[in-house]
Amino acid sequence: MQLQPNTNKFTKTAIVYKGASNYKLQSKLGEGAVGEVFRVVHKQTQELYALKRVSKISATMKEQVNEINNERLVLTKLKHHNIVAMKSAWADKKHYYLLFDYALHGDLLGFLKKN
Repeated sequence: MQLQPNTNKFTKTAIVYKGASNYKLQSKLGEGAVGEVFRVVHKQTQELYALKRVSKISATMKEQVNEINNERLVLTKLKHHNIVAMKSAWADKKHYYLLFDYALHGDLLGFLKKN
């Protein structure tokens, strides 16, 4: 909420989640055949997220575009406490982006390898 100048009224500030420029990269969490996952902080809210960035060139060369689209569609509909929630998805000229809640203790595979 922000106080409007010269008034006693508060207005709700819109939070924009789409757009890589809204995030500060903190560290690389992992990488795959066509993309990377980063721990990012939202510049406006200071909340942590995991941002999956996939190169459009690599995805096209490896015929992964349909798989990325399917992942986005499934995760948009899938809501379960054991699955990390996808918050947003977008694309720019060079990349596809999928934004996820940040899992503080990593993923299940990493947990299983450690234990």
